[in-house]
Order: sequence, then structure tokens, then C-alpha cells
Amino acid sequence: MFRQISWSIFFGCVAAVATLYYVAVFVFFYKGRVLNLSLSKLSFLKSNKKVNPISNDDLVNGNSNVAGHLYDKLTTHIDKAGKIISSKEEFLFGLKSFLVAHQSELSTTAISKADINDHILKTAESICSIHLSEKDLRVLWV
Repeated sequence: MFRQISWSIFFGCVAAVATLYYVAVFVFFYKGRVLNLSLSKLSFLKSNKKVNPISNDDLVNGNSNVAGHLYDKLTTHIDKAGKIISSKEEFLFGLKSFLVAHQSELSTTAISKADINDHILKTAESICSIHLSEKDLRVLWV
């Protein structure tokens, strides 16, 4: 019927159309993960900000500088976790692990659990679009 079209041209066109179809399906279903991955790599390359370590004087004196460092670390942790983790349970487990790892710093500052919970609620909602309740955050302090 079509004498001008060879089999090689036909199979080449079928392969091109199939490739375009699967690329479109991949982009449709995995667009969020690809964007998060590329944005996190770009933000990592752009930010060469060095974090100042907490000195022993700050820990002993209970300086408010420690609270600022903790809030910065917590915000960074929430930001990274929100880009990687998809479920609320994994997110809460990561937060609990973070709080356990920084328990000594938390005990030497005047930061209350209510202040930390409030910071987590606001930061998770604004950065990660993860909506947590007070009931969800009770798990962190058990």
C-alpha cells in the first residue's frame, strides 16, 4: 500500500513515538521527584554557607546562640527531609531521631518543648507542605 515507506523508516518512527510516550509518562508521574532532586542539587551548589560549630562556652552558659543554632539545624533537617521523604510517619521518625541526637543541646538551653513543637509545625507546613497536629508531635517526646 505505501511503497515509499521502508520497514526501517517504519520501525524508526515507531521507536521514536514509543520513546516520546514513555518520556511523557515518566515526566507526568515522577515530575515532583525529579524537580526536588534537581532543585536540591542546585541549592547545594549555590549555597557555600558554612555553619559555625557550637562552642563549649555556649553550651555551658546556656547562651541563646545555641537556640539559634538548634533552630537553624532543625529547619535544615526539616527542609532536607521534606524533599526526600514522602510519608508523614517517616518524617516524624526522622524528627524524633534528630531530637534524640541533639538531646544534650536541648537540655542545656531554655527552649521549651512547646516552642520546638511550634517551630516544627510552622516550618513543616511552610517548607514541606506537611501538616502536623499536636497529636502527631506527641510521638517525638515519648
